[in-house]
Amino acid sequence: MEPPKCQPARSVLESGELVFRVRRSGECVTEHHVDLLALKLTCEECEQAHGLQITDGRVQPTSAFLLDLAGRIQELGVDGCTPTTAWQMWMAAAEAMTELKNALSGTPS
Repeated sequence: MEPPKCQPARSVLESGELVFRVRRSGECVTEHHVDLLALKLTCEECEQAHGLQITDGRVQPTSAFLLDLAGRIQELGVDGCTPTTAWQMWMAAAEAMTELKNALSGTPS
C-alpha cells in the first residue's frame, strides 16, 4: 500500500481590498472599494511630489497635497473624493498597511 501524498502547503493571501463608506450631505452614503496597495502607493507618490515635511515624527499635509491626493484617489475610482475624504483615506491606508505587514511577518498587531 502506498503512503498518502501530502498536500503542498498553500498560502492564504489577503485581497487587500478596503471598503469605505462616504456620507455626503448628511444622509447619502456611497460605498467604494479600493485596493490597499494601489491606494498606499498613490499616497506615497503624492507625498513625494509635494515634498511633505515631517514634524514631531508625523508627515504634515498641506492643502495642495490634499487637493492633489483627492484627484489621484478619484482616478482610483472614488468619485467625488474631497480633500477631507482623501485625508481620511490616507490615514486609513497607512494603518491598514501596517496591519497587513504585521500579519504577513507573523508579528502580533
